[in-house]
Amino acid sequence: MNPLKPARFMKTLQNTSERLGEGLLGLLYPGRCEICSAANPLMGLALCAACASKLAAGLTEERCPRCASLRSPLFAGRERCQSCRPLALPFDRALAAADWHGPMSQLVVGLKFRRRKYLAPTISRYLAAMVARSGLRFDAVVPVPLHWTARLLRQFNQTELLAESLSKRLRLPVRKALNRRRYTPSQRNFSRSERFLNVHGAFGPGMEAHVVKGRSILLVDDIMTSGATAAECARTLKRLGAREVTVAVAARAPLTGGRVPWTAQHPGM
Repeated sequence: MNPLKPARFMKTLQNTSERLGEGLLGLLYPGRCEICSAANPLMGLALCAACASKLAAGLTEERCPRCASLRSPLFAGRERCQSCRPLALPFDRALAAADWHGPMSQLVVGLKFRRRKYLAPTISRYLAAMVARSGLRFDAVVPVPLHWTARLLRQFNQTELLAESLSKRLRLPVRKALNRRRYTPSQRNFSRSERFLNVHGAFGPGMEAHVVKGRSILLVDDIMTSGATAAECARTLKRLGAREVTVAVAARAPLTGGRVPWTAQHPGM
């Protein structure tokens, strides 16, 4: 048998690598869209083309530049919306890739509560697109930390997975600048004021706290509702010397009657 010529050898190697890559992705991702269960989702996205387009369309929704709530036409052009105007928010601005009532909620629930870690790259793709659309520049990505007891129970921090995946797309370092030094009960059934009290003093400097001084920080979380957790993290980062803190979340959830409107399709939350 004649040996393969160099060009043919490289082509064969490339084809083999591509097939191996596709095989690995097939093991990592399910064979159906995570949102609508349509067969054959887009490679590397865990979404079908239709659902991917719906999520992309959500990136153009008009939001309050301060708290990322969906903007009412009545408050268009104002610096802060009616919801966040009475609040003293330590972060400089907030960005949200989607609204909680849309398909993004299924991705967040799958990652956070069903341990579908393969969804982090899909979610981070929309986070990266949102950051790119903002035109802002950052020096580092900082994830919102879990308390060690919560991390032990869940076995991972979903926000860290999002931050790590997002940092690769943005080509920024991930810095563990925050530490959750006090365990806090779930915010799920608390009113807005109770949420702020619940997380007050819960965060302190992490092992990389020294790197935030004078820097523009992108603080990453999965969901923002009242903004209490983001505010407390931003307050800590500002005390550590951060020049600016921008909050980036996968989904922005509104408070309805003081509480988050969890839907029937998300049992156990």
